[in-house]
Amino acid sequence: MRRHASLSILAVVSLGAVACAGSADLADQSALTTLAPDPARGSEPSADEPAVTIGEPADGTITAVVPPGARSVVSERSFEDTVAAVVAEIEANAALTLVAQIDHGANAETAGLDLGPTVELIFGNPVVGTPLMVASAGVGIDLPQKMLVIESDGGAVQVLWNGASHLATRHGLVGVDEPLSAVDGVLASIAFAAAGDGDDLEMSSGPDTELGAGLVTLDASGTARAAADRLLVAIEENPNLELVAEIDHAANAASVDLELSPIIEVIFGNPSLGTPLMQASPTSGLDLPQKMLFVETSDGVTISYNDPLYLAARHTIDPALSELSTIADALGVLSALAAGEA
Repeated sequence: MRRHASLSILAVVSLGAVACAGSADLADQSALTTLAPDPARGSEPSADEPAVTIGEPADGTITAVVPPGARSVVSERSFEDTVAAVVAEIEANAALTLVAQIDHGANAETAGLDLGPTVELIFGNPVVGTPLMVASAGVGIDLPQKMLVIESDGGAVQVLWNGASHLATRHGLVGVDEPLSAVDGVLASIAFAAAGDGDDLEMSSGPDTELGAGLVTLDASGTARAAADRLLVAIEENPNLELVAEIDHAANAASVDLELSPIIEVIFGNPSLGTPLMQASPTSGLDLPQKMLFVETSDGVTISYNDPLYLAARHTIDPALSELSTIADALGVLSALAAGEA
């Protein structure tokens, strides 16, 4: 019989490369202090600018194209030292909790596949995330925050994250400038400090994201809890899927004396399907593993998830890649089960 997580995060130890550092609960965090980016680093590129490469490091290697809505910086440190520095920066900030550290390269090996060094760090704070979800519950699909560290074949190490404008534009956020500013400031500060904080570091940005880009939404019967439970059962019964985390955003909000309608997020994946996407475009790790968000309001329950073809477009992956249709079909079946339609 499946056991429920008592509050917010259910880490799955059977997913060999998924590890939680420190407490897995976001509940005990204080308010996130707004940290403004260093003016010496320059201003953010305009949202109207086209997608760009970060540049050509001294060794001649080229880093990945920055996807829409993302920010990036090339690290002066080795891959391992950069990952360690990101972790250290998160743990040094009393307002943040490191939820999970996912070694996508190690996960690929468990599926008999090869992937370059790719590590994803998931971290957050309900004091900042809750106001964003009050403004637009669907933004929960992009929370908690992620930071992705990848190394190219040529040895260039790149740190990527989603900018606050990605959240604001994709989910139509209005009236939450202060928490969005906090998000941008803290993420930039972590990335630059982890990358080495040298005088020659520069942040690069992809173009902005469109409103509602790539979100598949359907109605569900019952409550958010019931719909999420139906998905969890389906994941448990499918040997090809691994549960990564279950996050109760409303419970996290209550733990810091904030109110939020029932919002539950389930994160899950299959390295056999996710790895080919990251092989095609390492930056797609920003949108992996898969997520489903369950939102309950007075009007009913909705389920949302990311359309795999949106991920392909965002990360310049060939839409004909067979794994994309497999993932889309699987998400369609799982969402129907969760909605109580099957």
